[in-house]
Amino acid sequence: NPLMVISDDFAGLKEAISTLYPKAFHQLCFIHRQRNVRRNMSGEEGQIFNGKLQQIKLGEDAEIAIQQFENLCSEYEEKYPFFIKGLKTDKENYFAFMH
Repeated sequence: NPLMVISDDFAGLKEAISTLYPKAFHQLCFIHRQRNVRRNMSGEEGQIFNGKLQQIKLGEDAEIAIQQFENLCSEYEEKYPFFIKGLKTDKENYFAFMH
């Protein structure tokens, strides 16, 4: 059985992975996340967000990274509420590799 599955965030994929590989971590692709940030946020804010996200990713503890990610998202929640809500929903899947 695989320890981790890395995928895009297609509808139904999370459920399929958890059904087929219930013990595997599900890591969402960071490259796609960075692209989505650039597409959904203004140029400068997207660059700042991705830079901070890159720093969080370099940490060693998943729980700390998730909390830092939530804090980062909160900074932009008022301006981009729908987009940030989606990011927060998938937060554990962005740092699965840290486990």
